[in-house]
Amino acid sequence: MEVLDLTLATWESDDGMAEPTAKQRFERIDSRLEGIERVLELKPPEPRSAFAQFLGHVWQWAVANRSWVIPAAAILVAIGGWFGNPLFKYWLDHRDDDLNHKIDIRIDTALKAPGGVLATLSDVQKTTNETNTSLRTLQPFIHDVISHQFEDVSKLPTRALLERIPAVKNLLAVATDQDVKVDPRIVAKTGEKFIGASANNPAAWEGALATADYRSFLNGPAPSLETFYPLGSPSFPGIEMTHYRFGGVEGKPSPQLAPSLRRVPVALSAHLEFIASPEKQEAQEGPKALLMVGGDLRLDGLSMRSVVLEGVTLHYEGGPVVLENVVFINCQFVIENVVNGRALGSQLLQASNVTFRIPSA
Repeated sequence: MEVLDLTLATWESDDGMAEPTAKQRFERIDSRLEGIERVLELKPPEPRSAFAQFLGHVWQWAVANRSWVIPAAAILVAIGGWFGNPLFKYWLDHRDDDLNHKIDIRIDTALKAPGGVLATLSDVQKTTNETNTSLRTLQPFIHDVISHQFEDVSKLPTRALLERIPAVKNLLAVATDQDVKVDPRIVAKTGEKFIGASANNPAAWEGALATADYRSFLNGPAPSLETFYPLGSPSFPGIEMTHYRFGGVEGKPSPQLAPSLRRVPVALSAHLEFIASPEKQEAQEGPKALLMVGGDLRLDGLSMRSVVLEGVTLHYEGGPVVLENVVFINCQFVIENVVNGRALGSQLLQASNVTFRIPSA
């Protein structure tokens, strides 16, 4: 067993022997440490990582410059504490309050100044109200003027009327927009002149269709929805089912359908079916009327009785059709300029409740 000699040597300085240098002292200490490591079987420490060496250098540098590093660190800690302080948050939230207050005062002063924005807006509102009042006051006069213009148009010779087709179409549009309802007899007289000239004049047929559209506007108002079942419902609990079929237009939405609440014997009830394949109704009762709203509907090949159509675009190419007590309200007509088409157009002009029949060939 090896014994460690831990006796420390002392140095003489006054008896003539020279005191060892610092290097000699370091070499002796180093040799003793190696001896201790051999006895204890110690391994030299692993070399430190680059990061640990970097931290060591930083620490040595900080210690060497502690005269100013410590005050600087204290200042940084103080600044960090200030930014996390509620007082700083309050200051940050309200630092612009004074500027915002001054801006609000300037804006308020500008808005309320004589001739400023609020005064201008008030004048605009006053002018608008006066204009609306004037328009309401003038409404009877506007209606009277339009009605007289229709009368004058209806008295024009056919040739003169055809020269004014764009003006007549504009008159029809204005009358619809202003809710002016002219005597249906005057409208029918004008439309018949267009139809009479339509065989060889496509522009005249356009005038006839525009007149038919306006005539359907005169057929309003539409019946109350409260007298019908909900639109588009597939079935109605508590009543016998009745069946209806109709033809749509490719690429266009179909009308929504609703039967009336009032029921009558099925032989007298409303029907909607194809002429070539009538529906066999097994119910004892059916709706007194049917309501169709919106969308596009093809009349060719269709048989209809007691049907009200509101806002529907009707397409007809001159094929077989049966209409019995059918009402068109605010509808548009896309009808071919053929013999049967012109015959239907004439019937649309004559009455609100249309009955028209083109039997199958």
